[in-house]
Amino acid sequence: MSANGSDTWTNGSGDWFSATNWSAGLPGATATAVLAPAAPATIRFDGGATLAGLEGSATATLSIAGGTLTLLGLAPATLAGALDFAAGSIDLAAGALALSGGGTLAGGLLGSGTLRLDGSALYTLAAGLTLGTVGLDLTGSARASLSADLADAGAFTMGTLPADAPTLDLGGHTLSLSGSATFRGGTVEGPGTLALAGGASAAVAALTLAGGATLADSAWAHQDGTLTLGTSATDTAGLTIAPGATYSIFQSQITAAGAGDRIVNAGTFGIVAGVDQSSVGAAITSTGTVEVDSGTLGFYGGGTFAGTGPSASAAITGHGQIGLFGGTTTFGPYLALAVASLAVADAGTSLVLGAGERFSGTFQLGAGTRLETGLHALTLSGAATLHGDLLGAGVLDITGSAGLAAAALSGGTTLRDGGLLTQSGTLWIGGSARFAAQLEIAAGARYAITNDSAIRGGTLFSGRIDNAGTLEKTGGSGTSLVAPATVNDATIAAFGGTLAFADLLNNATLEAAGGTLALASTLSAAAGHAGRVEIGAGGTLALAAGADASQSIAFTAPGATLLLDGPDSVPAGTISGFASGDIIHLAGVTATGLLTVATGADTTDVTVFAAGTAVMTLHFLSPAAALASLSVAADPAGGSDLLLAPASGSPPLAWAASLAQPTFAANAPAAGPVEARAHPLAGALPLWPAAPPSAPLLLHPGG
Repeated sequence: MSANGSDTWTNGSGDWFSATNWSAGLPGATATAVLAPAAPATIRFDGGATLAGLEGSATATLSIAGGTLTLLGLAPATLAGALDFAAGSIDLAAGALALSGGGTLAGGLLGSGTLRLDGSALYTLAAGLTLGTVGLDLTGSARASLSADLADAGAFTMGTLPADAPTLDLGGHTLSLSGSATFRGGTVEGPGTLALAGGASAAVAALTLAGGATLADSAWAHQDGTLTLGTSATDTAGLTIAPGATYSIFQSQITAAGAGDRIVNAGTFGIVAGVDQSSVGAAITSTGTVEVDSGTLGFYGGGTFAGTGPSASAAITGHGQIGLFGGTTTFGPYLALAVASLAVADAGTSLVLGAGERFSGTFQLGAGTRLETGLHALTLSGAATLHGDLLGAGVLDITGSAGLAAAALSGGTTLRDGGLLTQSGTLWIGGSARFAAQLEIAAGARYAITNDSAIRGGTLFSGRIDNAGTLEKTGGSGTSLVAPATVNDATIAAFGGTLAFADLLNNATLEAAGGTLALASTLSAAAGHAGRVEIGAGGTLALAAGADASQSIAFTAPGATLLLDGPDSVPAGTISGFASGDIIHLAGVTATGLLTVATGADTTDVTVFAAGTAVMTLHFLSPAAALASLSVAADPAGGSDLLLAPASGSPPLAWAASLAQPTFAANAPAAGPVEARAHPLAGALPLWPAAPPSAPLLLHPGG
């Protein structure tokens, strides 16, 4: 043996155990065996040897057909030539055996060292190969191919440097890892399974699954980089998380090349620690738990979240946010929806209800998105923002507070307001002959239009509004149009601007409290019921087609106005509370006289004459004496005003001329100071819906 502890092979091809083939006789436990023949040669090993180290050049092929080669790890062990490991065993007591020349491995690896497959060669991991607790490293651009199932209880590493791009070809087989696993780069090709078995722990910084390869997590894995599922549109790569297993991601992304690349979660998947923003591009099927402890977990490929039974429910939980940024996502039965925030965010994204759901977190339905209710209900008790389309025959039930920036209802969908819903953009309520969408406002709930936005109907069919709470216009100085037919069993109020109803309105209580209520159809009530309209200070009620006898009109404070669009708009019910400072404007009527007739102790009929002809009769719930100063004044803008003289006794006509008089003309000419206020219905009809919105689907597919 040489003084430096190396023993060099001196022959061409030959038998390891022939002492004459070595420079210092057979190498022993303190020697490094050096295999460096001048020309390609094969060294045959079939016996027993213990070495401190091993150095093999590219010209040396080591062929192990039996016996045991023990490497103590006292010096480096490398083979640049091929390793033909057909049988026997290699005992890696410590350190690593680094291969860079390829070969076939079918024997047994012993010990707690590491087998490193490096270079750009091909390594066949054949039937008969056992790894025990030996670690397995794939580095460089090495390619390892399985020809049988393989298990490794040692440490597994794929890629060590940023430039490493090794490949593991599963060949339809399973590599089962039960020790620690680290993925820093490289590609696993399928079909086949890379399994993280019980007791394993994995760290994923960079990994690509190609073809039909599956990463099967049955233990614990943490990703803090990129997992790529598929490299072509036809791939069917996947990630599966078994019951009881965890796959945690942190500041990461999972990308998918094709529709067949999927995540199947029956365990726990998501952001389980740290403030994070992570994205999932593959479709997911989750019967387990998706957890977002903080930050946002974005799903871009859609998927399905559903349990398998009453005792096997799925869950979406955590203090963070789930974002749906593309594709179609279905919330199925047996799903516990308990995450802090849920956003259906990007245009083209759909959320489909496969069962009824209740959600108490923050909800967002973004612009251009769709909520497809089917026959189910989504109940929202937290804060919500609605800016998308609602389809189906189910219900979106708001029991908390929600802001409606813009939305479209179709296909029989019901938007039910059971809390506070504020509207700041257009709401379209469409439908078809078979399916009509509707807005329902429950008892005790409020629906507030905060600006001049409208509630419009569909192009062919409109839905309806059922109000058992409060529908009000609270902001905006212009007109908010309500196109669908409305059943009001509680209160509708205008606190500013104009709230104009284009279709039928069955009424219980209307309040013009500083704003204008404009009605295009005859105001009525449901059979056997009565309604009341209250006009307060600065408020206006404008009737284009009158009101039937079920409706009473009450002036509740001075400065109220009742606008009647000609003889055909006369209310058939009673008028009460009319006092000095109030106005009843008669559009298109040049009144020449009044006839006041007491019809009871507290009721009086006032008939208006024009050129000697009676044109209308108004029924006042007031004694005749209270109307003694009632007079008619010409309106410079056209029509006439009914007035009660003020206490000062100023002439009615002079008093009326100082008012900002309304007009019913659809295209009223410019006029003097008295034309400061236009009639609320002026020009309204041409604005009623003649075209659908740019995006919403307003007709049910079956309609």
